[in-house]
Amino acid sequence: MASKGHKNIIGINKSYEWNDRDIDKFYLVMEWMDAGDLSTMLKTIPGEFSEEVIVYIIKQILSALEHMHKNNQIHRDLKPLNVMLTTDGKIKLGDFGLAAQLVVD
Repeated sequence: MASKGHKNIIGINKSYEWNDRDIDKFYLVMEWMDAGDLSTMLKTIPGEFSEEVIVYIIKQILSALEHMHKNNQIHRDLKPLNVMLTTDGKIKLGDFGLAAQLVVD
């Protein structure tokens, strides 16, 4: 997914990073998401969300999923914990540990 950038998918550094203590381990470096996840937001903000806010969030999630599906990818773990937020109102899909490449004949 790192090579298939989309505004509603968490960006991943295209190079691998490492540190001096774990010289034999490599890490993927992801874009910093400064406002947490949708699951936490749903638990901490009192009251109900307006229809406009709900539609805003869902449109961004669907945009990310549409992009993945056009590139023969499937997320397979869509849940509020994997929907990340930024302080400037962006919604980004993350956690692709269960994502799969679709085989198209």
